Amino acid sequence: MALGLALSVVPSLLAATAWRAVILPGGETASRDDAIARAEEQREELNSKPSEKRTLSDYKLVVSGYRRVTFDYATRAGSPDSLLAVAEVYTEMGDRFGRSYYQSAVDSYQFLVREYPASKYCQDAILRIAKLQRDRWGCGVGEEDV
Repeated sequence: MALGLALSVVPSLLAATAWRAVILPGGETASRDDAIARAEEQREELNSKPSEKRTLSDYKLVVSGYRRVTFDYATRAGSPDSLLAVAEVYTEMGDRFGRSYYQSAVDSYQFLVREYPASKYCQDAILRIAKLQRDRWGCGVGEEDV
């Protein structure tokens, strides 16, 4: 009976502490702050390169870093910041590599608004969605997306 009780408690303890660390390849763990710092470092590295030397892989690496923060630490405060960064990077990708990335930016902004409605970034995200639709796709209010 004690074993049964102990086994039923373990999943609860794991769930309660899951936000604190993420297991990385090789068994290392990273805290949310470490993951945010790494994503920011990757973005700084990208931005330090001349724009003509930035590859699609470079951008995808940055997106991946911020997505890791967003989804591994979804209930923590850094998620809206990371979603905003993902959307910004996708917008840059759209400018450089094709319009399909604009939709990924819009999707990221919409996710931010839907999942974090009290975030200080919501109003800005809504405005950026409208701007992307107007400037990048040539859609006005009431027109369908291209």
